[in-house]
Amino acid sequence: MRYYFSDDTNIFVSIIAALLWIFLSFVVAYGAKNRGHAFRRFLILSLLTTPIIGAFVLFVLGENPVSSQKLNIETTLLSSYKAKKCPFCAELVRSEAKICRYCGKEFEEK
Repeated sequence: MRYYFSDDTNIFVSIIAALLWIFLSFVVAYGAKNRGHAFRRFLILSLLTTPIIGAFVLFVLGENPVSSQKLNIETTLLSSYKAKKCPFCAELVRSEAKICRYCGKEFEEK
């Protein structure tokens, strides 16, 4: 005995499945961003393949060591007073600098 659903039910189930697919793709991309990977790259991967494959690739790659290493270097430089952040462009510059080498703005004397 076969069960047939109406066309309205099939459309509703398809819409729910598509929304769930998109939501899970965004979850995988957000997880990739938190691990130091590119949000957009993992979003596209999850949307084109499946969120399961995107999550598996993220699990295999693990945390991006470059992004965490950059954060550690920045924290070390700021805490040792060898560098300061430009209040205009938020780039790290030497603590002795009077002008930001990235945006060219002058620092206020303290």
